Amino acid sequence: MPSRMLPRRPRSKARLRAFTLVELMTVVAILGILSAVAITLVRGHMRAAKTTSALAGAQWVRAGQLAFRSENGQFMDCSGTANRYYPMQTPGQKSYSWVQTSHPDYTRWASLGIPATGGTHFGYLVNAGLAGQAYPALQTSTAVVIPASADPWYVLQFRGDLDGDGVIMRGVATSVDAEVFVENEGE
Repeated sequence: MPSRMLPRRPRSKARLRAFTLVELMTVVAILGILSAVAITLVRGHMRAAKTTSALAGAQWVRAGQLAFRSENGQFMDCSGTANRYYPMQTPGQKSYSWVQTSHPDYTRWASLGIPATGGTHFGYLVNAGLAGQAYPALQTSTAVVIPASADPWYVLQFRGDLDGDGVIMRGVATSVDAEVFVENEGE
């Protein structure tokens, strides 16, 4: 018996336009990879912006110290002790206002006139002295050499843990030179 071929039905237009499951899963996988890369990049940029805010805070302190010295002949020793950070003792992922009236050193910090706009993720420590006085101990793991000063001086230290992993970003700036030393940048 001769084989008889049935005429093939043309595919519907809707079926010709549809994606196969493999094509759909490929698109989903590509989108997943792209979004993972985007999230990583955005987090990196956010961390870099917060790191920049630490340096901006250091510049606010520097400007306040210079204004204070022009009026008083010396810099303000804002941190009563060598280990009392402002506006918070243990900085982390939370942002703190520059105005912390309950902090023991608030009135000293307020005398610098740092604008209270926005907050900071970093704690700051400022010790000041006269020519010939010893600099405070720096709280960095890398030795930072501060040149001797024949004038009144201040040493600003800051620290923060932006990602909450326990690795502390630390920085040092002084009135002696314009450099800012940063350790574990981006942490």
